[in-house]
Amino acid sequence: MIRDHGMSRTGTLAAVLALAAAVVLALVALAACGASDAGPAEPTAYTDADSGRTVAAAVGDSITVRLSENPSTGHAWEATYSAGLEPLDDEFVTPSASPDVVGAAGVRVFIVEVTANGSQSIEAVYERPWEAGMTEPAQVFSLTIEVE
Repeated sequence: MIRDHGMSRTGTLAAVLALAAAVVLALVALAACGASDAGPAEPTAYTDADSGRTVAAAVGDSITVRLSENPSTGHAWEATYSAGLEPLDDEFVTPSASPDVVGAAGVRVFIVEVTANGSQSIEAVYERPWEAGMTEPAQVFSLTIEVE
């Protein structure tokens, strides 16, 4: 005796094909999510705590350095870069909690693009500009970038 479950062979085949199509579409959508067409990667960021480190990078990478700074003391970060690094930005950023507070500490942000292979470096000194060369800087930051 054959039992009728409410579906014909044609209906069962259509359901299986619909399920298979849904699985294929889901796999295509997941594959598209992993595609690397999203543009350039976010810059790699380093802070005061990374001073003295050696890091790896590739030509075309962006590197961000964020150093604590309080301009009300007269101190400011001054950075120098090796020839294989192109400076893109240098700005002082105040914390969002106190943007209008005079004398508030913040962060000096340097952004560079890696333009050449080899050993590159970022050197920065935290000092009062009028004391440059007369006294030791209050802080020194250095980062070596090995580019392949």
